[in-house]
Amino acid sequence: MYPAGSNLKHRNACIIKSKNVNCQLYINTMLMYLKTFFILTASFVGTSCFAQSASINNNAAAADSSAMLDVSSITKGLLIPRMTAQQKNAISNPATGLLVYQTDGENGFYYFNGSNWLILIANPVSDNQKTLIYTIKGF
Repeated sequence: MYPAGSNLKHRNACIIKSKNVNCQLYINTMLMYLKTFFILTASFVGTSCFAQSASINNNAAAADSSAMLDVSSITKGLLIPRMTAQQKNAISNPATGLLVYQTDGENGFYYFNGSNWLILIANPVSDNQKTLIYTIKGF
């Protein structure tokens, strides 16, 4: 903790004789160590706090710059949180755009539009047509 060659006697002398040249050197050295420590700490904290996006994949590819989360796979899918209607409705202050999969009642994907939960697709027109259809109730 003290500069090389210092000892307790020297440190005590520094405290007692504040105008001592060696004392000033000691103080300047300690201030330099503290400044260096704070600069390094601030640079590491600043770097980790401003990460822009995350990528989850098997090939170590970087995330697309326009996405906060970039998930890619050729063998697996994305599993949206699954819950009952009661659990879905118990979410306090759901974010607009929140997506869940309801497992009971009229099961399916539901999103919160800012005021109501809307089902994305209740029944496709046919088995071959698995696209989103906009209705009065939403998608």
